[in-house]
Amino acid sequence: MADTLTAVLDEEKIDAIFAEVDQSQLPGAAVGISIGGVPVYRKGFGLANMELPTLLTPGMRMRIGSTTKHFTCLAYMLLVEDGLAGLEDEIGRYVPRLSPVNAAATMRRLMDHTSGIRDLLSVTMAVHGVNRPVTDREMLAYYETIEDADFAPGERWSYNNGGYILLTAAIETITGKSLDEVLHERIFTPIGMHQTMLRRWDGDFVPNSATLHHRDADGVFSKTHMGMEISGAGGMVSTMDDMLLWLKHMDAPTVGSAETWKLMTEPLKLNSGHSTNYGLGLMRERYRGAEVIHHAGGVIGGNSQMIK
Repeated sequence: MADTLTAVLDEEKIDAIFAEVDQSQLPGAAVGISIGGVPVYRKGFGLANMELPTLLTPGMRMRIGSTTKHFTCLAYMLLVEDGLAGLEDEIGRYVPRLSPVNAAATMRRLMDHTSGIRDLLSVTMAVHGVNRPVTDREMLAYYETIEDADFAPGERWSYNNGGYILLTAAIETITGKSLDEVLHERIFTPIGMHQTMLRRWDGDFVPNSATLHHRDADGVFSKTHMGMEISGAGGMVSTMDDMLLWLKHMDAPTVGSAETWKLMTEPLKLNSGHSTNYGLGLMRERYRGAEVIHHAGGVIGGNSQMIK
């Protein structure tokens, strides 16, 4: 999404960027661009599924991977606004049986990746590989036995998916509902993102969905996907249209207070005073002279990029 005062759309130049995937034999990409909140470019390139003659469109559901993270942060911050939780609460307050070093991590540091605790998603992939189904509960069990950390809180910034699985568990404990329900009721429905949902597994059937396509070193495609239940760390699916609506909402949010959005988009500083360029689930920095807010998302067989 671009600002109205500086953006000029050159459709042919955008088309040229995606010329390589503009075909009808292989997987492709979907692209959405808006200026001043008004969609000005919506295109799909390539196939949505290599087994079917179905072209990818901007209206199809696709995985957004870790772009999910700031939605999960917003869900928790809404609970903070409700007086049900706090930014400096320790995760052990909501998730039982964690070892002391993990239980002491604060919610803020889990969201901004400065907690220092180990990333259990990396641990899970090392132990189980990528194809075996592993639930959130099974992954969280690692935090009951891991007794040390990578660094002291606030000393460094290290991207940590495990922190967001803990965040998911906290939201579900506080609300008594699944994260799926919380996101649907508190965020997606009020904004009108009716094609967006939390899809925890890839083995089920969800209407209007593109397939993940994984290409190996020899260039052969397969339907390989992550076996882990990634939930609030990166489990959402959405469409170009819904995401453009979301980016427009960020201009004048009706879900989440001004203070919440300031915290989410304001980069944290480490103990040393250096900026991480990361707030609560969102990155903020300058690119070619323009200030951008963004977050990428990568899964096995697909990736996304949200830039404002």
